[in-house]
Amino acid sequence: MIGARAILSLLVILSSALPVQSRAKGPELPSTTIILSSMTRPDSVMAMIDRLPADAVEGVWKFGGDGATILIVKRPRSLKIAVDYVVVSLGGADRSLHPGTVIGTINRGGERGAYRASFYKQHTGPEGLTGKSEFTLHLDADNAFLRFEPRHSQWRFYLPALLPGIAGRMVHQGYMDRSCDGCHRLYPEPLTPVEPRYL
Repeated sequence: MIGARAILSLLVILSSALPVQSRAKGPELPSTTIILSSMTRPDSVMAMIDRLPADAVEGVWKFGGDGATILIVKRPRSLKIAVDYVVVSLGGADRSLHPGTVIGTINRGGERGAYRASFYKQHTGPEGLTGKSEFTLHLDADNAFLRFEPRHSQWRFYLPALLPGIAGRMVHQGYMDRSCDGCHRLYPEPLTPVEPRYL
């Protein structure tokens, strides 16, 4: 019969063998759906960007897949959450999502051109926005493309492999290289064209 001390020792060994991930928490999302009335029309948004000194990530961006357009701008003072930027929907496939709706938040990352972002997972119509997905955003050197990288572990340990006498192995979780997921800058226009024309 295995004693309590032996079981405790086994648990200590197993916990030390598991990978430890120091994963920084993504930025906070508003607890309720927020529509910023001053950020509903592209022309007024562009005029606002022209008036203010903008950071590299700020501007109007468009996703290639569904054509959704978003605005990234510094957090308005009226929004009482500790984030650096908000992501606002300007238009897209979901017509029930009103322009000016805050759909995500962004904080600066630890290196140049890197950001931590949180987005709502789904839009449930009248009930508003729910859930949370976290991403790492990477801004390219030309400030023309913003790449979205989902934040989850690529590998996990198969627990029985840590027990004595059982062959060890790593199990792939199905992570795919999604480096092309992201959006192109619409405004202000990048210095280098996203798709240069050749004669």
